[in-house]
Formats: sequence, C-alpha cells, structure tokens
Amino acid sequence: MGMSTGTIPDDFCRTRRMGMSTRVIPDDSVTSATPYDHRFVAANGRFGTNRSWLARSMNMDAVWLKRAGLPSDLLLNVYVSFIRPIMEYASPVLGGLPKTLSSELEKIQKLCCKLIGIEHHKLPTLQSRRHEASVRELRRILDDPTHPCRQFLPPVVKTAYSLRRHVDLGQESRVYGVITQGRPDYGQWARTYKLSFSTDGGNWTTYADTDGSDKLFQGNYDRSSPVYNFLDSPVTTRHVQFHPRTYQSRPVMRVEVLGCPTEML
Repeated sequence: MGMSTGTIPDDFCRTRRMGMSTRVIPDDSVTSATPYDHRFVAANGRFGTNRSWLARSMNMDAVWLKRAGLPSDLLLNVYVSFIRPIMEYASPVLGGLPKTLSSELEKIQKLCCKLIGIEHHKLPTLQSRRHEASVRELRRILDDPTHPCRQFLPPVVKTAYSLRRHVDLGQESRVYGVITQGRPDYGQWARTYKLSFSTDGGNWTTYADTDGSDKLFQGNYDRSSPVYNFLDSPVTTRHVQFHPRTYQSRPVMRVEVLGCPTEML
C-alpha cells in the first residue's frame, strides 16, 4: 500500500469522498457560470443525489415503388429528391417546430427508411436538417449588409457562456481523482471533460496529460452509472473546475472529488 508523507495512506485518500455527496462541502462553495435555470444550479449536481447540474451554454409515396421491386439506392434517391423536400418546405422559417409536429415528421422518415430497406439512423434527422438550414439562412442574412431581412433582426448582444463547474473544497487539499454521473431523471450526461485546479480561485491550471497537452477525461455513458477518474499524480489545491467538452443532449454533471485535506496528511 502506498504511503503519503504523513500518517494517512495514499490509498485511503484515493477513495475518500471529500464532501459533495455528504454535503460537507456547502452549497455556496459549488458554483457554475451559466446554469440552465433555477432547477439545475451547480449545488444540485452532487454525486449520488436525484438532482443534477445542467449547463445552458447547446418523413408514403415510396410504398408502390418498393412493391415494384426497385432497388434500395433508387428508392433512397426518390425519397431524398422528392419526398423529403416536401416535409422540409420553408424549413428556415420553421426552424422551431412544435414537438408533436416534429415527432410526426420523424415518424414518416423512419417509415420511409423501413420501406426502402435501410436503417433510419443512416439519414440525418429532419430536426437537425431544419436547424442547419435555419443557421445557414441566418448567416446569409448576417453576412449581407444589404439583405432586406436585416431590419427585422434584434441588436447584437455579445454574451459568452462558459461551460464549467466550480467546486470549492473549503481548504487546501490533495485531490486524487473525481467521480461523475449524468442527470438522474433524463438521458443527459457529459461524455468527456477537462479538469483545472487553483489554490486561490483566480489562477487556474488545466490538468495535463503525459504529453503535456490538456488531459481529456472520459466521462459518462449513461445517466446513472458512476465513472471514476483517478489522477496520474495527486494535485494539491483548494478549487476544482469541471469543463464538459462533449455531451449527450446536454452538458449535465453530478460530481464528487476524491482526496484529503493536507492537514490530515
């Protein structure tokens, strides 16, 4: 068993929960730059609880063709060229469809894929295509100072959203690792994230990999299973920040920090 410089074994600190799940770390020591709303503030993202932190930051005309024995590639071309455009009519304008209507359109596309004989996930969802079309149209308007629709746009407001989660351990501590979970009541979680540390809450250092680059930690793969990540070398710090990089649906995290106060070591 590895030993620290004091009387507490390293292996003890590697698995000791520092207080996110037990609330030893108080709510006012857990902050985030941009929670989604009041239901998902940083203090809710405690490991093992039933709440979480959430960052705000972000198609039958083929039937008779199939019966005629036409090959799947031709049927797919018919769908993409003639059927899908009908369901995408005026999509830049209708970028935000009601959920019920959006779901019905997706059902039509899935049924068409079934008739064609391909898996529906091989085609992008209609919702994603509407979003991309809306973004392209908006960029075209923004890039053209003479575009007649510019007069209907609101003034530009520059707002920077930062996807980060800040935990104040309350005292100088030696951190050996972290545990993460996703949102307990919905399929949302952080797939990968980075960690940064600070002794004063002002000057931050991103945890580095063995090659010197920022280490990208593998996060969660579902909403409830805890994922442990141990540091290659423990870090003496007081403040810990979690930076989601990729995520499932939304950058949601419940976290715990593993370690000991340095006064114990």
